[in-house]
Amino acid sequence: MSMFRPNRRDFLRTGALAGAALTVPSLVKKAGATTLVETEYFDLTASSAEFIRNVQLHQTTGAPQSFAWNGGDSLYVLQTLNDANGDMTFTRLDPTTHDETGYMTLTGAGHGVAMGIDNNGSGADYYWTESEEATSGTGTCRGRKLQRFNFSSGATYSHSDCEVFDPTIHLEGTTQWQVTCSIDQKYGRIAVRYAKQQEGGSLYYNLYDLADFNNHTYSPYFSASVKQPSTPSGAGVSQGWCLFGSWIYMLWGNKESAHCPGTQQDSVNGGTMVGRFSLNDNSAWTASNTAAAYTLCDREPEGVGIRKSGSSYQLHLGFSGNSSGSGAHYFSTYYKDVLVGP
Repeated sequence: MSMFRPNRRDFLRTGALAGAALTVPSLVKKAGATTLVETEYFDLTASSAEFIRNVQLHQTTGAPQSFAWNGGDSLYVLQTLNDANGDMTFTRLDPTTHDETGYMTLTGAGHGVAMGIDNNGSGADYYWTESEEATSGTGTCRGRKLQRFNFSSGATYSHSDCEVFDPTIHLEGTTQWQVTCSIDQKYGRIAVRYAKQQEGGSLYYNLYDLADFNNHTYSPYFSASVKQPSTPSGAGVSQGWCLFGSWIYMLWGNKESAHCPGTQQDSVNGGTMVGRFSLNDNSAWTASNTAAAYTLCDREPEGVGIRKSGSSYQLHLGFSGNSSGSGAHYFSTYYKDVLVGP
């Protein structure tokens, strides 16, 4: 069965969807909203359990960047393919064996810092990534917009094959840099992060109802964008983020290539730091070092994501690395599942 790939041409010629494409997106914000109801959060000091280790993705030359699960518990992983062009490989893994069951190539999209999956109940999930890359001044490309599409194994998509969203122009009056998103499947929300050009690249978040956002109704929960707190002391390189409830989670850490197996357990020298902050209080991160997967060769933290397991949820920390010291990029995740509150 062929997958529907929504794009502007489809919207214009399909009567059932034409109204959504031609309607001016709503700019009405949640009147007076400044806070969310606080939700449960993951205990970052709890031990981490191994989920997968050294799984091979479609290609081993590009580092994995972010990941998410669909409603059937298949794991999808974004990895760089040609970072200078914003090209990425998107690999699907079997829910049980974690072998590859399909892949896509996304051209001119970005770096893959975060992604999301909308389990919309139709049997054809929507997959969300950044879109329409542009060089951000760092030598690599980052997305300026967002795109959603259906998975089609073996296909190569550019933004013209997807439905493109540009929420930041309604926030700042112009399209911004480093636009990424994360979907909270439990609460039905999507968070958008972007670098505000007017402040030299400071990172901001906005939260939306996913059903509204799917219809290009950009009505943020907050009356003002939420600025990301300062990086915690001792944290390494920023390595991805995700949304769960009223909290943003983030990963930091540097690659260790001096030892095989790895030996470093602190974030500065090759370990990992994981943190969270409340969208209701952006004064500081709550952060904790973790030694998860530290014995991997060429270990580097890569992405953070949420998996539903039965009726419970897990916070997964992603890692690139291998068992041979070859420099090849394999994929591992370790998870925390101790929830606190609210």
